Amino acid sequence: MRSLLVWIIPGVIAASGCAPPPQQPIAAASSPAHPAPAAVLDWRYPEGPNWGPECAKPPPSQQSPIDFTKTSSFITSPMTASVVTQGTFDAHDQNVVFGPAITIDPAPGTGQRSSYAPAGFHFHVPAEHQTSPRARLEMHVKTTDQLGNTAVFGILWREDPGPNGKPDPTLAAALQAISGHTSVDLSPILSNFTRAPFYSYLGSLTTPNCQTGIRWYVLQTPLLVAPTQLGEITSALARAGTPPANSRNPQPFQSNPPLTVHLVTPSPGG
Repeated sequence: MRSLLVWIIPGVIAASGCAPPPQQPIAAASSPAHPAPAAVLDWRYPEGPNWGPECAKPPPSQQSPIDFTKTSSFITSPMTASVVTQGTFDAHDQNVVFGPAITIDPAPGTGQRSSYAPAGFHFHVPAEHQTSPRARLEMHVKTTDQLGNTAVFGILWREDPGPNGKPDPTLAAALQAISGHTSVDLSPILSNFTRAPFYSYLGSLTTPNCQTGIRWYVLQTPLLVAPTQLGEITSALARAGTPPANSRNPQPFQSNPPLTVHLVTPSPGG
């Protein structure tokens, strides 16, 4: 099997945040990385009927997130990679700027070269994707490829069980960005995809309109974070308007055709 090659050209991107549930019908979005949510009035967590009919579609339209611990059937792939980029946090999906390109050759599930342009990042508390061990916080870095398809890179954190848990530098920078919309260097966090195994599957957005056909890349093992820092970022998100629990529950696996999950293991070099 050919190896996967990933690189991100340096640049600055504006980041999309977890916008609070809308109080007005949602207008159509112009960015392919941010497909327009359905015109649902006042949707909120937890998921319910007011999320709209698209979110309630049963398999075979695979919805996200999923519980990776519920399957042991993976397609394994190697890859080499290098990462350099930065971005800013915007709690209301405003001022999205397309910047760096992420090229994956071949992309899992397609066998073809795909180049993604990051459009921003946001957080979910607790984490949406289920892994072992379980995570408390999840960052989503949204991207779009050259054909307008959306891919999301998911990074997860869990509390450091030790007495001397260290702060995560990306979360420290994001903590400032949540309040001040300052620039955040995403290269340290995305570089995890160059050295740590991650899952990839075809799912959906995790908020209305729950659009399917979204390619996901999710780190297999959550990163460690000091409990105090987790509390700080959770509080900052709440002050920015993020609901206290803004996570969708894991969704059933599609059965026809069966859900395919790739487990990608980076190889040295790149």
